[in-house]
Amino acid sequence: MKQSPLVLLVLPLLVLPAISPALMCQVLLPSASAQRVLVEGSSQTTTRPKWEHGFLARFDFPTATVVIVDRGGRVVLRSRLWPDQANQVHIRDVAVSPRGSFAATFSALSVDGAPGAFIGFFDASGKPAKLVRTTPAAALRICFLDDGTLWALVRMHDDQFNELPEYDMLRHYSADGVLIGTALPRQTVAAKEFPGEQGSLVASHDRVGLYLNGSKTWVDLSYSGQVLGRWQMPDHNEQYSQVLLSPTNEVFVDSQERRSKTAKSIFQCYRFDRGSGSLIPLDRSAISNSGPLFLLGFDGDLLVTSLSMGVPTLVWANAQ
Repeated sequence: MKQSPLVLLVLPLLVLPAISPALMCQVLLPSASAQRVLVEGSSQTTTRPKWEHGFLARFDFPTATVVIVDRGGRVVLRSRLWPDQANQVHIRDVAVSPRGSFAATFSALSVDGAPGAFIGFFDASGKPAKLVRTTPAAALRICFLDDGTLWALVRMHDDQFNELPEYDMLRHYSADGVLIGTALPRQTVAAKEFPGEQGSLVASHDRVGLYLNGSKTWVDLSYSGQVLGRWQMPDHNEQYSQVLLSPTNEVFVDSQERRSKTAKSIFQCYRFDRGSGSLIPLDRSAISNSGPLFLLGFDGDLLVTSLSMGVPTLVWANAQ
């Protein structure tokens, strides 16, 4: 019987695209060197605490009181911000300096009805060092740099409190409250309404990070205010509640999503990858299997988290 010639069929090799490690889920692991810490004297409040330069900073909204807490959960400072002749005080943000002092941005209504916006600089004991009136600009977010200077995200308005079309959204102050520079012209941010009402302003050892919630934009700036880059975050049906900058300039995000008025909020944690524009989920099951997890800031290389907002239980974590 005649045999058919052997035919060797060569198929092209199917090469699957490699999955970059940067785009895989990262894991949050509790730090072996830090235990969970319950913050003393906490009360239920909607104001979000933040961790900066070795301390937890928060404020009580109704009483306009700033509270500073150390690593052991002990309150080391409790200071009420109430200038003379003030009838109402509304704190917007608090920041801790590398020297242990702090600053607060707030608005105040005097007894005669005149409004004003201020940044107050205070020493480590809570004693006022300088009060800077920023009107007609209202500072909404503030943060200290390693050199002791302070950056502020501001909204400028006219007599009717309508936003001005042209001004610089960032102001740079010296450690003693002197204005030394401005950055980020408003007209370079494409948003009809002021985009930073619920934004974040943070800093690492060599740059400033700004998140504008209205346009879901992340901006890197140098210490001097030069824009190093801008990135668009995914426009999911989520509110990015806090955006942080790590010592190695990685961006971490926590979010809250409510799919209906009656549904419970869904809390998520991510790392934002600038290269792909993606949010990389953080596996937080080693810290909390259910319920929210809030990202508060960095303590050295460790991420400081909390299991609740009103009565913080602090957990130090590694992001791997």
